[in-house]
Amino acid sequence: MQIDITQIVLALIGLLSSIVTIVLVPYIKTKLDAAAQSLSADKRKTLAEFADIAVNAAEQIASTSDGKKLIAKIGSKFDFAYTRIVARLSDAGIYFSDDVIKDAIEASLKQAYWKRAEGEAIATAKAVARVTNCAGEG
Repeated sequence: MQIDITQIVLALIGLLSSIVTIVLVPYIKTKLDAAAQSLSADKRKTLAEFADIAVNAAEQIASTSDGKKLIAKIGSKFDFAYTRIVARLSDAGIYFSDDVIKDAIEASLKQAYWKRAEGEAIATAKAVARVTNCAGEG
């Protein structure tokens, strides 16, 4: 009596492929997705840091007469910051779409504006407190 194990081997192969498809593939996919998200978060953080640096540099350069000429040649402080960010990202081997870079610059500008406005509000509140204290003493 001869036993044909072809059917048993085919059934085992089918069972193993089902296990790989159901268990192993999703596991590997979640590990790869987590790694990609971590890398993406690092790149976004780098973009935000470059945007903050470029916006601050544009503000500082625009405050000098030579800097105003340079920025006028480029177009605007926004264009200056954009050019600097693209160059630094390229040097780092990181690439984003133009819209993402422009959004990062706008976010950095808004953040700088609110920090400046907050500082001015605190200074005004302190000045009012000083005047109120002086008026109360007199």
